Parts: sequence; C-alpha cells; structure tokens
Amino acid sequence: MKALTNLFTIGFIAGIVLLLFLKVVMLTTGNSAYFLLLNFEYVPVVKDLEPVW
Repeated sequence: MKALTNLFTIGFIAGIVLLLFLKVVMLTTGNSAYFLLLNFEYVPVVKDLEPVW
C-alpha cells in the first residue's frame, strides 16, 4: 500500500509540475500549450488510432 501511495504522490507532483510549466509557456509565448497535450498527431503509432466516443 505504501508503494501505491508513493506512486500516486509522484504522479500527482509530476502532473502539477507539467501544468505549471505549460502555463508559463502559454503566458510567455501566447501559444496554447494545453493543445500540445491533446495533440497526438506527432506520435506515429497513436495518430493512426481513432478515439472511441
């Protein structure tokens, strides 16, 4: 259980760091950094997959 808690904490902190980094990029450059998280066209295998709605 401790290992699961550690993994959750590490993932949560990493997500917050990524969020803050992309927010800074968006504010300084004016580019929509959040769009880069949702855009998978640059990954060769993933771009061929279609989402299931």
